[in-house]
Formats: sequence, C-alpha cells, structure tokens
Amino acid sequence: MSTSSPTDSNRDFKQASNTGSHQDTKEAPTLDFKLCNILLEPLSCFANYPQLLYRLGAPTEEAPPSSAAYDKQHQGLNISGNIDFLTYFNAFSTSKWKRYTNLQSAFLHVELEAVKGDAKGELQLVGVDEDAVSADWVPHFNLHNDDSAIKQDISIHSIGEAHSFDASKTPVVFDVEIPFGTMLLASFKLTLAKNNSVRIKNAYYYARVAPQDIRPIKLAIATTTFNNENYIAPNIELFKKEIAAKDEPISRASHLFVVDNGRTLVPQEYETDAVSIIPNANVGGSGGFARGMMAALEKGDFTHVLLMDDDVSIQPESFLRTFNLLSLARDTYADACVNGAMFTIETPNMQFEDVSQVGPDGQYARIKGNLYMDHLADIAVNEKVMVERSNTYGAWWFSCIPVAKIAKHGLPLPLFVRLDDVEYGLRIDARYMTMNGICVWHAGFGDRFRASVDVYQYLRNYLAVMALDNLPYDKLFMLRTRRSMQLYLRMMAYDTAELMLQALEDYLKGPQFFEKPQGEKIMKENGARNEKLERLSDALCTAAAEHPDYAAPLNAFEIDPVMLKENVYVPFWLKLWRTLPYDRHLLPSFLLRKKPATIYYGGFTLPSLALVGTSILVAADRGGTQAHVRIMDKKRYKSIKRRWKKALKQYKRTYSELRSQYQQARPNFTSEAFWKEYLNCALQGTPHPQSDKQNDEF
Repeated sequence: MSTSSPTDSNRDFKQASNTGSHQDTKEAPTLDFKLCNILLEPLSCFANYPQLLYRLGAPTEEAPPSSAAYDKQHQGLNISGNIDFLTYFNAFSTSKWKRYTNLQSAFLHVELEAVKGDAKGELQLVGVDEDAVSADWVPHFNLHNDDSAIKQDISIHSIGEAHSFDASKTPVVFDVEIPFGTMLLASFKLTLAKNNSVRIKNAYYYARVAPQDIRPIKLAIATTTFNNENYIAPNIELFKKEIAAKDEPISRASHLFVVDNGRTLVPQEYETDAVSIIPNANVGGSGGFARGMMAALEKGDFTHVLLMDDDVSIQPESFLRTFNLLSLARDTYADACVNGAMFTIETPNMQFEDVSQVGPDGQYARIKGNLYMDHLADIAVNEKVMVERSNTYGAWWFSCIPVAKIAKHGLPLPLFVRLDDVEYGLRIDARYMTMNGICVWHAGFGDRFRASVDVYQYLRNYLAVMALDNLPYDKLFMLRTRRSMQLYLRMMAYDTAELMLQALEDYLKGPQFFEKPQGEKIMKENGARNEKLERLSDALCTAAAEHPDYAAPLNAFEIDPVMLKENVYVPFWLKLWRTLPYDRHLLPSFLLRKKPATIYYGGFTLPSLALVGTSILVAADRGGTQAHVRIMDKKRYKSIKRRWKKALKQYKRTYSELRSQYQQARPNFTSEAFWKEYLNCALQGTPHPQSDKQNDEF
C-alpha cells in the first residue's frame, strides 16, 4: 500500500492529456490515468437497487447490522459495519482491461474520513478468478425469469494482506495495486470496528501509463430525438454538468450533437461550446443517426461517434469508461466498437442485452440472456462470456463506432426504423468491446407489439437488407415469413396479415421505393391500421353490439389467463398439431363454434383445443385487461390470400433482378451526397412547427 494526497493524484491524472500516438511501450516516465470511478450514489432509475453499487454484510453476533447512506452535503458514502464493492458498477473488470489494453495491473484509490468519533477498520482487496466462472452458465437468450438464473456459487478470495486504517482524526488515502494475473473481477471491502463509521470520498481505479500509450480520442455523441423533451432535456443537462463541466480528458475532447427530428427544441436554450442542436426532418432513427454521423464527419477531427437513443436514462460514468477504454485500447482493438448494455426501466437490475448475433438462418438473437446485475454470479458471467463473434451487431441505444469505419463503409441505410443497426453492424464487420458499467436504461420490449413496426417495418427492411448486402438468409427467411402469414391468418389477425402483405409488396417496388423520404407518412398510415386494443369489457360490448348473433357468448366470456402467459409447457403433440397447414376458414359454417377463445394479441399464441373451430377470438395483452375481439371474415381472408399468392409469385419471378437492383443502389444509399439530398427533401416537406426556417440547408 502507498499513500498520496488527492491533489497529487489528480495533478498526475490531469497531465495524462489525450495527445500523442499509441505505441506498445513501457518506457518511463508514466502518468496516473484514471480508468473508472467508484460510484457511491445510485441514479434515480435504480434507486431501489443499491446492490448495483455496493453490498452490505449480513449481521452476526460479533458484527452489528451494516449500513450505507449517501451524504449529499459531503458528497460521500457514510458506512458502518462491513460493505463490499464487488458489484456491477464498482468491481474492476481486470480481465477486460487486460484483454483490450496493454495494462498488466491497476491501482485502487480510496479516500476515507471519519463521519464522527472513531473510524477504524480494514480495507481488503477481493476478487473472482477467471476459473471460478464458466461461460456455459449463461442463460438461454429467450429465458424470461424474475431472478438470477445462475445458481452456481461464486468463489471470492482475498488479494494480498488486509490494510488497517484509523481515520478518526485525519483522512486516510489508499493507493493499492491490483495485479491482474488470472483475475476476472477485483474490488475491495471495508470492515469497520463496532460503533465506528467512515465516509468514502473520491474513489476510483487508475493505471500508470506512458504518455505515448494514450490514444488521441475525440468523441462525438449523437442522439436522435423526436418530441421527447422529458428524456432528452435531462440528458443534455446531465452531459453538461457531469461531462463537459468536469476537468477530465473527456471534458476537453467530446461534443454532444442532438439531432432534433421533431424540430421542437429551441437551440438557444441548450447549445454551448459542448452541445449542438441540429434541427432535422422526421426521418426516423436511421436518418437521425445518419445526420449525427455526418455532423461528426464534417468537423473532421472526431475519432469516434457514439450513437445513443433519446429515450434512455444514462449513467455519465458510461461515457467516461468508454472514452478511457478507447484511449488505452491495444492495437488489435484500435478499430473496435464499444457497445453499452441495455437495462430495462421496468426491472432496473436486469441487463436485457449488450451484443446480438445474426444466425445462419437469418434470425438474430441476444448472445446472453437476462442477467440480474445485483447477483455476483450474473456479474461474473457477463464479463466471462465474450461477444467477439462473427455476424454481430450492437443496438444503437449506446453504440460507439470509429469514424474510420464510417468513412470506409458509409452511412446507414434509409430504413426509417428497424434493422438499421443490425445491417450496419454486419456491413462494417464490427468487433465489439463490452464491459460492466457501460450501459443505459431503456423501456423494455417484452409486451409491446405494434404490427406497423414489428411486422411491416421488420419484414420490408429485412428483405431490403438481404438484397442490398447480398446476405444468404433469404430461403429460410421466406419459409419463416410464409409460416408467419399462415399463423396470422389462422388467428384471424387480418390487420397484421395485411401489413405483412404490404411489406412484401413495397419491397417488390425496388430500391426506388426507399429513395424518397416517406417514412413518416408510412408510419402514420400503417399505425392507423394496427389492431386497436381497448378495455376488455368495452371490447366485448362493442363486438356484441356490432355482431348481435355473437352477443350471448361474448357477454358470458371470461378471459383465460393461461393462454396469455409466456413459457408455459406445451406437449409435443400440440406443437406438432400447430405445424400442420390447417385453417379454421376452410371449415364450413355449420362446423364453426361461436364460443370465444383467448389468445395473446401480439404475435402467436399457445396451441390449445379451445381454439379449434371457433369463429371468435379475444386477443388480449399479457395482463388480460386490454383486448380486441376478432370475428371471422372469410371474404377478407380470401382477399389477403389472393394478394399474398400474387406477391409471392412476383417475388420468385423477379428475385435475381431485384437483388441486383438493390445491390447497385447500395453505394448511393450509404453516401453523404444521397443523405444530404434526402434530408433536404424531407426538410422542405416538413416546415418547422414555429415557422423557423433556420438550418433548412446544409
């Protein structure tokens, strides 16, 4: 252990400016370069899960209950008893820093002071070895669980000797070396004497590096917003306060570009030397992020563009860790992307996804399943499982991309929403770095289904992506698409089936269909065609009034909650029955039943004998509170079938010609010239709500 004053440590850190070229060298002199902070105060979005920051020791006969509370006045964490920081945000990712950089060790810096009276105790480094965790523990990607699925015990061991301290009269400063060795994670725990308490202030991990080992990173953060001031305004202020106003290398080498697709932000209210507001037409996420990339390219000196959704809650530390990781990346990771994980706002301790992969059948799926980051086993597995695989992509809720890759591979495709990030990851052959503590909180996707987006945008864009990039997934993809149409029609989801049909027909119009900025118009039109859910009782009353013949069974209907659940066991014979190409529409009317059955409104439902032969389906959400009543319409069914058959014939007949046309169009779609014209056309068609014509031209 060594001690130093906070001012000495900070002075060294400030000298580690973001200049110079990167070389694999260990020549003296070295500078103290901060890697990441130890976070002491939870964000409001995970205030009920302080275990993401620290864990309190269980009380024993010898030890009283432990406690921890953030002291806003003194900006520190007051603790008593025993507490450990081997957590999602505060454990140091030794294996990742060793893998991604040339570092072989790091240092823990902790400042302790007495809260009142005696403040004696011990500081002990602790860690988890790489061999203590297996990558095979990762849960299946589609597992829906309420708690950690990883039940294995994690072995924690001490690193070196414990360090005694007495901060009763004067503050104590620790600078303790952490040798990487075979460690997966490392951190520290504090054990206080009975009736003693300390305040932790200014704690972080740092490394001693040669100045020439620090890469000259300059970060452009591009976020796209559309009428979402409730999220974007706080995020802008957070960036100003926690990044731009600090005295860190990132503070002098980052800029926030807010692409305002709704054109509702007043630039003068937000802009500073570190923040720019770019009024833009509503051209969707792909158009907004393309404009953000262009802003970074126009400046000429940014090295990376970090794409970030507007509707996220962000821990500023994620920016800092991303920047510092890029600054020290070894040569083999110089062109790698950094992708932040997504936690769900509804379950703020659950990591939903960090990186996903497109399989040989064209389906894409998360590499990891749901991981609960207040559990040490999940934290360790998250670091153990590598995401460096082929055909991967990182969702654009938080994705940092080297500008060199953008210059080489071009801008996103004009897809408006859906699959823009998937396609881009595949196109640039991205290699991703991930790390605990780099993340955002975003609304979950589990029970949200909109056919206009989840069916139309997905199918149309996936067909276009396969053609534009000449991907070999089309045969299996079309088999699944035909199967999906069969199931939607079987479940009498006529609105959804028609949107799926429209997606195929629009793809068949060729690449010229995507040349015009009509995404907003299409989204509005298709949104009006989504199946409308209303309160269950109202839905039943409306259907009974419109179809008097069905009034009696509808008035007597009760929802079956089992049919709305996920991951319910289904016997093999029922699964086999579902695969058969039958359809209730083919039954004569006298064989159809008028007894309603329950199904899940989004996508497909569980096989059940209750569904056989009924002409009434009550499509409900997972809770069974919102629903839409589907009544068999054989005329509409036949019309959709005829159009679908015609579209499939055209797809088969024009397959090769269309793919050739799309591939020839790709260089244009991804060029800066195309996007400038595309965005200008969109701007001319959508005047500013306040008749403000500024920035209409590039």
